[in-house]
Order: sequence, then structure tokens, then C-alpha cells
Amino acid sequence: EYMGARATIGCFRATGIRRFTAFMTKKDQRSVNVKKYYFRPLWDDLKFSHELEEYNGGIEAMCEYVKRTQSISFGIPGIGLLLYNMGVKQISDQLVFDRVEEHLYKFKGQFSPRTAFGGFYGSLKTNAATEDVVRYFEDEYRRVYGELTHREHFEMYDAASYNTTMPQDYILGVLDDLIKPRVLEDFNLYLRAHPNKIMWFFRTVLRFPHTDQELFEIALKKIRHNNIKSYKNCIELYETLYKLQESGQFYRDLSEHIEYFKGKLASDKDVSWRYNAEERRFYTGQELLDKAESGYEQHKGQTFFYNSGNMGIEKLNKMVVKTEKEPQKEKEKRKEVKSYGDVDIEKKMFEKFKSFLSTGDAQDELFAKLEQTDAPMREMTLEQIQKMETEAEPIAQDAAAAGAEEEFDEEEDEDEEEKVDEAKLQEQQEAEKRRLQQQKKLNKKLKKLDKNIKTEEEEEDS
Repeated sequence: EYMGARATIGCFRATGIRRFTAFMTKKDQRSVNVKKYYFRPLWDDLKFSHELEEYNGGIEAMCEYVKRTQSISFGIPGIGLLLYNMGVKQISDQLVFDRVEEHLYKFKGQFSPRTAFGGFYGSLKTNAATEDVVRYFEDEYRRVYGELTHREHFEMYDAASYNTTMPQDYILGVLDDLIKPRVLEDFNLYLRAHPNKIMWFFRTVLRFPHTDQELFEIALKKIRHNNIKSYKNCIELYETLYKLQESGQFYRDLSEHIEYFKGKLASDKDVSWRYNAEERRFYTGQELLDKAESGYEQHKGQTFFYNSGNMGIEKLNKMVVKTEKEPQKEKEKRKEVKSYGDVDIEKKMFEKFKSFLSTGDAQDELFAKLEQTDAPMREMTLEQIQKMETEAEPIAQDAAAAGAEEEFDEEEDEDEEEKVDEAKLQEQQEAEKRRLQQQKKLNKKLKKLDKNIKTEEEEEDS
């Protein structure tokens, strides 16, 4: 690690691009929080902090510096880092490759596994390298082939899918000899249960002019096995497979998979509300408004993304609907009330009798009177109501007087019980005081005895 770091930093000093990738100076460390901004690890020569473009200017600034500087001397780590990150950002600049090509003769057979991979990756993906540069890095890649991991081979497969300058026979030969055997060997190791990686590999397979049948079948089987849940990925798969089927040039029938993803999109209420699977398009804003106005009760609560905020809104909507339904049920249970003119009989009786209906005797007497009448309560006239009021008033007065006498008797009984309880408490308190006084006297006597005993012992000792 020490020798590799020393060689890398020396390379940056020689090329003049240390300020883009190497460690910060002491002056910069004072102005930048070191805990937040981290830099290229010593064990990876291809690491470049793209997230710190505000500080290092990005890989574009490095390319501009290489083109602007005439007397520049590259090293192996600098070449690998520059070409690899140009491929990551897809920067096709032929002048940079021309500058790099001037120094390649010095490092034949000296590239490390990571730097050889970085050079081959960038020269294929950017489409800016000449055929001699691509074949140079192919030789370096073959030399360190056994030391590379499955990650490098999958990335090389992706880089080869972007190349359009090299002959197709050459690309297919590289895939069959170097990349495809390792991809098939390490497929489950790299892509197991990672939906995003599986989708990335599926797009890569279809990016080639001639689709590899074996890799396509493996990718499609992995997608069906992992049950992709993201609606965006499902829509992309559905539309891609439909286009391949409609083209009529694909090597196999895809109707089974198309129907599977179509049914999956139609069964999801959130997706079917916004996406038209039959026409393979999203609904427009006006169509969504029309659907919302016409089918609110049908689709209410089924068209939200189920996050915490929308679920809270849905709960509030359910509470509002519940409170609106409760009064309607009560109104259905209650009898219809007929009003004569401006007078509501039910309201009139409630206002007249609310002062004495709380007493049980008056209430029983009143309902007995009501049951004896021929006409029901809602058909009673005002004269009958007034007559019932005059008859019920003395009953209510008698009941109120009787209730007052009973309350007075109960209050007297309560007062006597309270007096008895107070007397008992006083007796208990006095008994407790006597006990404490006797205890104090005993303690004083014990102290005196202890003093006498001590004095006698001292006298005996003396």
C-alpha cells in the first residue's frame, strides 16, 4: 500500500493533476471539513470523488487540463483513472486519447489489474479511442484476466454494449472469449435478489445490435423469479417486450411474459388509476380529473401512494364520512314529526316539560296519560297539549316536594354520620398522643439508667 500510494502521488505530481484527485493541502484542510469531504482510497487507483465536483471540478476539469498542458508526463495510475472515469461520465474526447497514446509505449506489460481494466473500459465505452489503443488495452486486460473479479467483467460487458466504432466481429470475439464465460459463471453471485442490478443487466443485453439468446433467457428468468415490484420497472418491461414482439424480428414469442406484466399492472389499483395498460401510456391530467369527478366513491382511498401523509389524509376522510352517516341513521330511527303552521309539536312538548321530566313519578304519570288518549302524540292539537300541561303541573309539584323532603332527611343522616366519624378520629388522635408521651418518659428513664451505670463503672475503674 505504501509503495502504491507513493507511485500514485508521484504520478499526480508529474502530470500536474494532483489537485483534482490527490490529498488536500494543509491550507485546504483548514477551510474544508475533512470528515465530510473524503478522497481517493490508496488501494483503488480508479476511485474519483464525483460527488465533490464543486471542490475538484470533476473529470471534465481534468480533461481540460490534459488538453491545455503541452509538456505533460502520464503515469500508469493517472492513465487508468482518467480513462475509466471518462467512460463512467461518457466523455468522448479524442484529443485526450491522443495525448494518452503518446505515453503508452513506456508502460507495455506494466499495468495493474485495476488500471488495465480502467483503460480497456474507457477506450471501449467512450468511442473516442483508436483501434490501436483498444487493442493495446485488450492485451493488458488479457494479461491480468485471472486477477479480475466478477464486478469488472460485468462492467466490461456494459462498456462493450456502448461501442459503435469497432467491428462487430471484434466485439463479439471479445465477449465470447473474455467476458461472457465469467458473466455466466458469476451471474447469481453479482445479481442475486437485486432488482435494480437485474434491470441494468436486462437493458445491457438489449443494447447490443444482436441480442444474446442465452443471456436474455437468463435475465428474463431472473426477473420473473424475483417478482419485480417497482411499477416503473414493470412498465418498462411491459413496453419493451411489447415492442420486441411487434417488431416481428425477435427470435422467440413473448406473449406469455407480456400478458403476465399486463395483468400485474392492471391488478394494482395505484398503477391502473394512472397508467392505461391497453394503450401503453399514462393518463393525461384532464383524463385523471374527469375520472376523479365521475368515480370518486368508486376509487376513493385506492389511488394514493401509501405513504404516511396520504394514509393520514385517508383516515381523516373516513372519519368525516363516518360522522356524516351517524346523524342519518338517527333520523331514520326517529318518527316523522308533523308541524301545524309554525309550531313543531315535538319541540313544543320538549320545551314545556323539560323542567319536570327528570322526576320519575311525573314522567310515568305523563306517559300514562298519553297512552289513554285516542289520537297519537303527533296528531294532538294545541288545546290538548295545554290541558295535559295543567293536569301534570300539580303532579310535578308534589313529586318535587317529596323529593326535597327525602333530600333533607338524607342530608341529616349524612351530618350525623360525619359527626360520629369526627368523634372517632379525635379519640384515635388522643390515644396516639398518650402513647407518644409514655414512650418519651420511658426513653428518659433508660438514659438515666445508662448514665448511672457508666458512672459506677468509672468509679470502679478508678
